[in-house]
Amino acid sequence: MQPDPDIPMLRADPDPRHLPIPTRLPQVRAGLHAVLPTPAAPRTRSPLMPVSDSVGLLSRVPASRSAPGAQPVPTRLEPRAKPGTRGHAYARGLAATAAGAIVAALALAPCVDALAQGWPARPLRLVVSFAPGGANDLLGRAIAAQIGEGLGQPVLVENRAGAGGAVGTESVARAQPDGHTLLLGTASAFAIIPNLSKPPYDPVRDFAPIAPFATLNYVVLAHPRVPARSVAELVALARRSPGRLNFASSGNGSAPHLAVELFMSMAGVKMTHVPYKGGSPALAALMAGEVDLMFDTFITAQPHVKSGRTRPLAVTSARRAATFPDLPTVAESGLPGYESGNWFALFAPAGTPGPVVDRLAREVARAGALPAFRERLLAQGAEPLAGTPESLAALVRSESARYAKLIREAGIRPE
Repeated sequence: MQPDPDIPMLRADPDPRHLPIPTRLPQVRAGLHAVLPTPAAPRTRSPLMPVSDSVGLLSRVPASRSAPGAQPVPTRLEPRAKPGTRGHAYARGLAATAAGAIVAALALAPCVDALAQGWPARPLRLVVSFAPGGANDLLGRAIAAQIGEGLGQPVLVENRAGAGGAVGTESVARAQPDGHTLLLGTASAFAIIPNLSKPPYDPVRDFAPIAPFATLNYVVLAHPRVPARSVAELVALARRSPGRLNFASSGNGSAPHLAVELFMSMAGVKMTHVPYKGGSPALAALMAGEVDLMFDTFITAQPHVKSGRTRPLAVTSARRAATFPDLPTVAESGLPGYESGNWFALFAPAGTPGPVVDRLAREVARAGALPAFRERLLAQGAEPLAGTPESLAALVRSESARYAKLIREAGIRPE
């Protein structure tokens, strides 16, 4: 499938652990040749002749009782050289190395078995760590429907809200890695929460990244009384009166809050934060004139922009948004390099077989190329985002580092 030039693509160097099995097997064979000795020229032997006669390292053990008179076969690695000699030490070391290489090769067996045994064998479960009806839930149901169609098994959405997404995220980290439990992961759960507190999961160690599929960016909204009609005018106003302007957010340490903190850091201005318990009360406060500004999602901001109750200044995405095609980006409005939003991706528990991860990533890519799916994302105020398991892993690392620096410099503490 050729990538769509209109969909941003996350890229990263390929990770051999996520290569398909046919591609990985030559690497395994190469690894075995590197640690096993070069065999001597073959010689004529009985089909039941022990391997020890070929390489001179394994001892004979009694043959099976079911085959009287048969040549003995080895059942364990054991050097035949006399104990205490250099040959004995060499033989033991070589035997241990060979055994380790064989065990490493056999570790691929569960990966092959996962698909050979008919995965998926039952409906899949997609955990959404937020309540039904919000953006996370709607986007999760959109991708679940497409993956279920491609796999021939339904993907059932399970909402497990609590602790800003930590409850549902932890439940997937502890789930069986059999390819039947997935997580809708976000920047909040994987890059922000771990830098604000110590959640009961590790965003890198406990998960197998599959692929990103959407970003949810923000529109910079001002109350109509604010005398600024562009980002440049807003920055100039904030510089003239540090701390006088205030802004609402859906909560301390939330993604919209950090989007404004990044804006202030790059613009060199100071505004006062007024946190609310959710995006809806924050938006209501903005429309009522209780606060001056807010960074809100496209889908919730759009009707209030059309009604004139809020004034849009710019979008926080890297390029202009289809929802607000006439609005410039913050980056092109005087803050080059600025980009902020929440991304959405699929993860599985760590240890999920590589071929299963690969198949799921292909299904996400297939969904992202469908016009109907892209239209559904745009209807929710989201933008399509393509990527691979490797690029998603790189995204988690880079976003975590970026938010760690921002949280530290802004002195943000959890409530």
